[in-house]
Amino acid sequence: MFSPIRHWALAGEIEEVNFFIRPRVTIRTQYGEQVLVNFHLDTPSPKYFDWKDLKPRRTLVILYAENRTFMDMKSGVRQESPTSSMVFPCSFDSLSDEYQGFVTLANGAKACFYCGKFESDDHNLFKCVRCKNAFYCGRDCQRSHWRVSHKSLCRHAPMLSKLARLDFSRFDGYVNWNRDVTAAGAGGSMNSLLDQFLSSIENKDTSSSLRILCSSDSPMDTVLDANLPQSIGDTFLVKSLKEFSCAVEANPALRHHVVDLKTECGADYKSESLQHFANDMLLSSLFASFPLWQHEEGMRGISWSFESHYPLRIIERIDAFRSYVWLTKLEDKGAIDSLLIRNIFSGVSTFMSDNMKMVAEVGNMVAREHPSNVLIRVIRVTANESWSDCIRSIATEANVPSNVYTLWIREDVPSPICGSFNPLDSEMSLVEQLLDR
Repeated sequence: MFSPIRHWALAGEIEEVNFFIRPRVTIRTQYGEQVLVNFHLDTPSPKYFDWKDLKPRRTLVILYAENRTFMDMKSGVRQESPTSSMVFPCSFDSLSDEYQGFVTLANGAKACFYCGKFESDDHNLFKCVRCKNAFYCGRDCQRSHWRVSHKSLCRHAPMLSKLARLDFSRFDGYVNWNRDVTAAGAGGSMNSLLDQFLSSIENKDTSSSLRILCSSDSPMDTVLDANLPQSIGDTFLVKSLKEFSCAVEANPALRHHVVDLKTECGADYKSESLQHFANDMLLSSLFASFPLWQHEEGMRGISWSFESHYPLRIIERIDAFRSYVWLTKLEDKGAIDSLLIRNIFSGVSTFMSDNMKMVAEVGNMVAREHPSNVLIRVIRVTANESWSDCIRSIATEANVPSNVYTLWIREDVPSPICGSFNPLDSEMSLVEQLLDR
């Protein structure tokens, strides 16, 4: 796969629109070229405009457009991402003139968006009272510009302003048309990217994730629902990741965070085992749901490496991972069960394995391949002597990429073999915390 060296965008005025089978438009660029754009989204509609906005004499802009050859041997753009295209309700010339005003601002100067006169000590400019992003000499310039283009583009001014501040001479991770152009792209801080993602999913129903591993007619369904929170935001994993994010915000150098997943004490061993099973099923379901939800939200910038006990079952049950959006690689080597999933649009990867050493190593490998992305490893440890050396090795490993963050989950397993951990002591070293039982 190629590695981008700078940001790019294709912009052109729409000339023809066809909705037969799939939306298809023909645009004309500023150089007079006609470009065919076929939309092949796996979502009902684009994220930042409606299909009804595709009309002649409006302007379509596509971030990171790539030329393809279609089955009829015509060339054009196959637009598959729902988050990288935007339609502006004006001509190309009007959009270009308006955008130039924002470029001037991004370069540190301030000029009237209509006549182009620069601000000086004896010539003050005034903001548009609606968008607060465009500037004018006075009412005459503002009225004239409103009639020319700003009436159509005023509500899009924040988007154009942020895009103008993007450095197109370099590439530091993909961006999209979100309200914060770089928020959903790679290159953001760990806590800002993670907070944005968790905020987008916290109101989802837990059962929607659980269905990945347990069908609604399963005898275990009722039992699991009774033992799990209703909202994704109330699940142990999401709460722990939020806690990790806050810890990193307070200490940006932090790369490890330890949490305890306690099994509620029941009347007997059976009830405790059931609670542990419910926790285990939900964790693995969330691990599989995260990449799907990232794709729905157009989120880039975060890749994952999870210790999961059900990689094989996940790929068998989730049809979505068999679509053209995903590249999957499954390895079933006896005692080791692993699954690597990569989104071909965003480049975001998710690795799942029931072997903690592989979770750590593959996580590091993915982080090195995509240094502008954040890689979050979730490793689960039990109070079992047999994994002590491996845990110690991972916790003290050298030359770990700086974009790797590890959430350690200490799990109490209701078994005389594994047992329980002592209460978490933040004064201990990382290794001491992970082996304190």
